[in-house]
Amino acid sequence: MAGPGGEIVLINDAKLAPYYGIAYAEDQRRVITVTREYLHDVAKRLEADGVAVRAFPMVVGDAATAIDEAASIFEADMVAVATHGRSPLGRLFRGSVAWKALANSPVPVLLRHIDRDELTLHVPHENRILVPLDGSTLAERALPLAQELAKERGAEIWLTQVVYTMATPAGKGVMPVSPTYYPEIEPKEREARAYLSEVAASLEGSVHTHVLLGAPVEDLVAAAETWLVSDIVIASHGRTGLSRVILGSVADALVHRLNVPIIVVPALARQPQHEAATAKRAPEAAATR
Repeated sequence: MAGPGGEIVLINDAKLAPYYGIAYAEDQRRVITVTREYLHDVAKRLEADGVAVRAFPMVVGDAATAIDEAASIFEADMVAVATHGRSPLGRLFRGSVAWKALANSPVPVLLRHIDRDELTLHVPHENRILVPLDGSTLAERALPLAQELAKERGAEIWLTQVVYTMATPAGKGVMPVSPTYYPEIEPKEREARAYLSEVAASLEGSVHTHVLLGAPVEDLVAAAETWLVSDIVIASHGRTGLSRVILGSVADALVHRLNVPIIVVPALARQPQHEAATAKRAPEAAATR
């Protein structure tokens, strides 16, 4: 994800032992040395593939804080971090470094689940980026990054919106739901189609739009598998802790159910200059809907 001419900055939080008198300084030096050696080994593997790399141990008490501070110090464009296979309740009590970092990250965060055996595996299309939207300007914050990645890779953008229904049909949510059974859905579906068409018209390159009827998580997982997407770019509503577990997080669920890279644009991420056009379009679009 470094991109042409880009650079990867490796960091690792050097966890220092508590202060126990005169031995503390020696313990501190040893921890930092071990951390530096580990990062050096990782950097060598990346450099062998022709990647420009810098590596730094971060002496910070909290790993999530270290990630966010490093993103600001090194003026990163994106953070890439692995996340573990904890259940929602487990993530609530034990916490998740990846999601704590995401909540306060000043830049988009690429998340990748590392418990591969628990994931649904599929062979992705090499140039297909899925962008889930919900009609809000917050969700549209994912669009500029998706557009940038699509240009860089020559990729297609697949915009989708899920119109919620009480039941998800057989076929894992990708098959359409008949308005005969859900007559109240038809106007919502028309509105969603019009919205996605409007968003697509504001983007460059090859853009596809799809309205799904069912449950957001199930439909998006099924769509990613069926369409063989290579990446997902999605905006986060910035939920953390108990509120994220109770209210749910589509991004969180997708990360833990799919094996494709998922780039989350946090609610607190700084707005790049090239998002101005999207931000300007949003009030005008809202006035016409």
